[in-house]
Amino acid sequence: MTEQPHERSRLGRIAVIVAVLAGLATIAGVAWTIFYRQGTEVADYRREASATCQDVRAILSGFPPGAITFGPGGPTIANKQSLLAALRTRLQLARTAFETLKAKPPPGELRGAYDSALTSQDAWYTAFEQNIEAVRERLRRGDPVETIGELGVEVGFADATLRLNNAMSALGADPCHLTGGTQP
Repeated sequence: MTEQPHERSRLGRIAVIVAVLAGLATIAGVAWTIFYRQGTEVADYRREASATCQDVRAILSGFPPGAITFGPGGPTIANKQSLLAALRTRLQLARTAFETLKAKPPPGELRGAYDSALTSQDAWYTAFEQNIEAVRERLRRGDPVETIGELGVEVGFADATLRLNNAMSALGADPCHLTGGTQP
């Protein structure tokens, strides 16, 4: 049996309608994905920045094994070489954590906070390296652990840490406290 011209045109119209609806559905899906992604991009990046702060805080926390002795007068330096090695390792691990975040470009809305955080990170790296050098030159076995913090204040490490805390807090979703200290 041959198709009637009327049936053929009806099937053609149905095929065109289905194709148009499929095209519209595709366009709507792409548009929704684009607009949804733009809506969460800032919040997602802020969460990543806050997670980076938490990671760096974990890297910097605690005393390195074997470097500190706990005695009746409080913690003292037991092994300066072990302490220096731990400080260098911690700096490298912190740098890697920040570089991982830096590899992901921020949304435009966060560009100013991102640039400020990068500047603060560079200053913090320099101050951390100066603190390591001060520890290498001036710290002795048996010195109280507080001496490390005192040296850090002298070389500007404490101020650099405070500035980095503030910059990363502005970039992140939560306040950033890389060490036990807090922002003013």
